Amino acid sequence: MRTLRMALIAFLVGVGMLAIPAAAQAAPGDQSTVCGIGAPSGSVIIYYTYSGACYTPPGAVYNASRVMQVNGYPIGTNVTACSGSPVPAGWAVVYSGFMLTGCSLNYGYPGYGMVLTRQS
Repeated sequence: MRTLRMALIAFLVGVGMLAIPAAAQAAPGDQSTVCGIGAPSGSVIIYYTYSGACYTPPGAVYNASRVMQVNGYPIGTNVTACSGSPVPAGWAVVYSGFMLTGCSLNYGYPGYGMVLTRQS
């Protein structure tokens, strides 16, 4: 019985390993939602949102960020992002301080945005 159980476990682990696809590299412009108020390397925050899959701290309105991959865009490309977004390497802030819907962490108030330009 133990041998059968071990064989079944080995089979399931093997099938599971085959079923897991390799992570695809995000292309410029690809968007995703990440838990927390942050962005993965090479991405910018385009608005804050709520996700039932993410932990919500007491009193928080938003618990996730909608992010867009910007690595891979050609030099001279402009993108609009929330002012709280990290600025990826090779990008520079060329304008900031304007109202941008979705970039506020306080529900009902507009947040601030910035325009980034790919420089290198």
